[in-house]
Amino acid sequence: MHRFLTAVLFAGLFSTTSLAQLSGTYTVGSGDDFETITEAVDVLVQDGTDGPVTFELNEQTFDEQVTITPFRRDSSPDDEVLFTFSAGTSPTWRFTGASQTTNWVVRLVNVEHIRFKDIQFDQPSNLDFGTIFKLEGTSDITIENNEFTAPRVVGSAHIDGNGFVNERLTIRNNDFGNGYSAILLENPTVSQFLTIRNNDFEGFANAAVRVARHQDLQLVNNDFTDTSALYPATTVQLTATEGALVQQNTFDIRNQRTAVALSQLTTLPDYTVRFENNYMFYDTPPNGASGAAKVIGGGIGVSIRHNTVLVGRNSLADVYETSTVTPSDRIENNVFVNEGTGSVFNIANALGPAFVSNYNLIHTGAGFPARYNGTSYNTLSEYQAVTGQDASSAFKKPTFQLNTDTDLRLTGSSIGDPTLAAPRISFIPGDHENNFRGATYVYKGADEPEAPLLPLAGFYTIGGTSPDFQTPDQATAALEVLGTSAQVTFNLREETYFDQTTISAFTRTGGSSDEVIFQAQTPLTPPTWNYTIPTAANNWLVRLQGVRHITFRNILFDQSSRSTFGRIFALENGANDITIEGGEVKGILGGSTAGASLITSTGSINALTIQDTDLSLGYTAFDQQSGSTSEIRIENTDLIGQFEAGIVLSGENPTILG
Repeated sequence: MHRFLTAVLFAGLFSTTSLAQLSGTYTVGSGDDFETITEAVDVLVQDGTDGPVTFELNEQTFDEQVTITPFRRDSSPDDEVLFTFSAGTSPTWRFTGASQTTNWVVRLVNVEHIRFKDIQFDQPSNLDFGTIFKLEGTSDITIENNEFTAPRVVGSAHIDGNGFVNERLTIRNNDFGNGYSAILLENPTVSQFLTIRNNDFEGFANAAVRVARHQDLQLVNNDFTDTSALYPATTVQLTATEGALVQQNTFDIRNQRTAVALSQLTTLPDYTVRFENNYMFYDTPPNGASGAAKVIGGGIGVSIRHNTVLVGRNSLADVYETSTVTPSDRIENNVFVNEGTGSVFNIANALGPAFVSNYNLIHTGAGFPARYNGTSYNTLSEYQAVTGQDASSAFKKPTFQLNTDTDLRLTGSSIGDPTLAAPRISFIPGDHENNFRGATYVYKGADEPEAPLLPLAGFYTIGGTSPDFQTPDQATAALEVLGTSAQVTFNLREETYFDQTTISAFTRTGGSSDEVIFQAQTPLTPPTWNYTIPTAANNWLVRLQGVRHITFRNILFDQSSRSTFGRIFALENGANDITIEGGEVKGILGGSTAGASLITSTGSINALTIQDTDLSLGYTAFDQQSGSTSEIRIENTDLIGQFEAGIVLSGENPTILG
């Protein structure tokens, strides 16, 4: 008979009260206070505790199945019961279930404040049953620093709380290897406070983590790896998890259809599910990804920010995919690179009014930048025009360190690259490695290199081979975020730019009159700038909103091949000290709707200079539509073939010089 029960029976000879309650530390194993875990649990459930209790398992294998039901705590209801090991090698705790109704090693029923630490849990070579923990109506359970392994049995999980409300559950620093699922917590009603942190997951036949109806979930700093040939559907699946934070995880996914599914979330206006600062490498081959393959499955109310995703050449997956009707996610400050045949964005239906996507860096190899509402778009600009999204996003391939496939830290030419600049998000102060992000502007993606991003100054190239910016829109997006510290000149190389851009107010730290110049790198062979404008509401090629000291030099702006919507410049809200010189501004010949005016102004516009330029076709060449205008200088300029008039001044106080 074990020592603890002998002492209790001896005490019972002199007392008619209950057996002594547990308090302190007890050893479990051959020749210890308790011979088996079952004996320790029997005493715990029968007699309860009178203080915190620790069961130290010795270095051996315990082939036992245990159920812990409610027990009395006389000292404090929060007194913890800890199962751990004493010294040496961690003990192994396992059991072979005989049926689905007895499919567990440890079953916790309506209990609280129990912790399991530093134990190897195993379901030995059982091809029928593979569950280790069954959680049924628990609270304040902690499972930490353990190792788990089990067979890949359908319907089993290392930690299975399916169908029960389990609250304040903490799962941290564990190694989950092999099995059907690692964590299965799909509740019938809402549970609260689930923490899954610093765990390793590898080799599951189904989702490593499946959680439903858990509020305030934290899935943080975990490593997910699947290089097997099992082709499970999803790595992480979260459903109706309001308040969830999925942050600083690393995914290395080779054989799954979906890395993370965040779909079917309830409609909330404030994006309460946050998916941010994650590294994701995905390279599932086509034969393993039957059905729709995606890295991130979105839906409603998900904030997807500051993630870095690299899809390998073997994959047909899309980076972000949703089939939700009127999706309302928020996608910002990410780096999405797809070297496979899939898209970056695959959005099946028309966007909802709450959907926002911007300041992303994207790149595709053989696939399309976007598939939207049944149509594939060959360029980011085309997708921007149709959706109005990603206005300040850029299409460019970054340089990753790639010491391993998941080493998605930036390096080389990406360090200091203004294309990677994005506005700072106040509640994401650090990156994947907890490096502090900049105070005003930050790098896109999950990595924040030590080298800071600086305001623009000097000369930059647009287009051609190895440019600083591939398009004018990329340059203006960086200008908006970083501002300038001196005069800036963008040299456009000779090619055709299919681009629509808006330049809004930006910060000038050098001087308020520092010029920003867009010019042909070689004036004798000027670049061409045009765009297919879809609607009258965004009828412009270049829109200047409240900015000063902008010059366009020796560029061919040409909308003459379009059938409608041919406006070139829209000057709005105090766009002053604007210069258009050299080159040609060419629109559409036709009525006011079809042709539109080449240049329009609304609001107070001062110091507009048009010189040495051909203004061709259009309804009018220049139309002051509203507000006051002064010091309009038109010199050495030919007005050619306007439908209605060359210059229309209908606002207040016009002044024409030249």
